[in-house]
Amino acid sequence: MIVALDLSTPAENKALVARLDRTVSFYKVGWGVLLRPGGPELLEELLGLGKDVFLDLKFYDVPNSVAVAVGAAAARGVRFVTVHGNQEIVGAAAKARGTSPLKVLAVTVLTSLSEQEARRMYHLPDDVTLEEHVVQFAKNQVSAGCDGLIASPREVAAIRRAVPDHVVIVTPGIRLEGEPADDQKRTGTPYESIADGADHLVVGRSIYRDPDPAGKAERYVAAIQRALDDLERRASRP
Repeated sequence: MIVALDLSTPAENKALVARLDRTVSFYKVGWGVLLRPGGPELLEELLGLGKDVFLDLKFYDVPNSVAVAVGAAAARGVRFVTVHGNQEIVGAAAKARGTSPLKVLAVTVLTSLSEQEARRMYHLPDDVTLEEHVVQFAKNQVSAGCDGLIASPREVAAIRRAVPDHVVIVTPGIRLEGEPADDQKRTGTPYESIADGADHLVVGRSIYRDPDPAGKAERYVAAIQRALDDLERRASRP
């Protein structure tokens, strides 16, 4: 599980990390953190504590500019970085990553878009489903050299069937059963998403808005573990 650090100040985010220390070791850092005073220092502190960092900046620019940004992220020691764009952009990002452990993740379709909104945005013809569009996009980006994909829970199963096992699938839009979706449109539960083939789940507001964020994080981890246990049982059946 990856927890999004989206609170207003570095102090609040540091306090959240401290409260989650026994349960969570992977954090997502975006522009909302980095552009505030103390944001870059928070990033360095997380890395200094040995935390894994998902730098979610969704680089989208000409290939050379994206390559420069990804090279800088690799030098900082973060684990994941997100990239938008076509195969040329993704290929440049993958090349800039070099031999570092950084993984370049290509963004498919944002979870805040409904199926109708996504269809209009990507001008999909009537005979092409959103799932088919996402799967083809994912295959193209993998062939360009990306290490993984950001995808909603709705498309995880189809993507997992279409790409090699080593490709990492990171899934936002995760909610426990019965929780409000907020501005997310294409959501799913942690159990469903892991069972469908996701490798990492991103959770933010559901945890950091909870009066007991550590307790809520433990509920997510328990749901993930149930899915992993069930997958293992199914795999061991003759």
